[in-house]
Amino acid sequence: LLNVDVVKALLDSKAVPHEVDQAGFSPWMVVGEEVAHERLPNCHRRTVSKDGRMGDPMLRRELLDLLKPTFSAEEILDKLEENWSLVLEKDFAGPQIEPEALMARFRLHES
Repeated sequence: LLNVDVVKALLDSKAVPHEVDQAGFSPWMVVGEEVAHERLPNCHRRTVSKDGRMGDPMLRRELLDLLKPTFSAEEILDKLEENWSLVLEKDFAGPQIEPEALMARFRLHES
């Protein structure tokens, strides 16, 4: 179970949201893939969980917004199509232009 306040505290403490687990999933990807339903006993139907856990649609949306990459893959592609060198400018790429820094900033492995 994830708690929005815990995620905010971790991000405020400079946690890196682009880090991935051993399967290659980032927190943003895990929240996005989390099934927002719970199975009822002896039933094949699913119902939306409203108990404040991660299944709550409002909580899930807030977590996705907190953890999402700065730029979507589409935004990066649009910038590349406009002029590839714009992607390397500091206001877009950030202060470091090394491949590792760009991978962390653009987070394309999460698209």
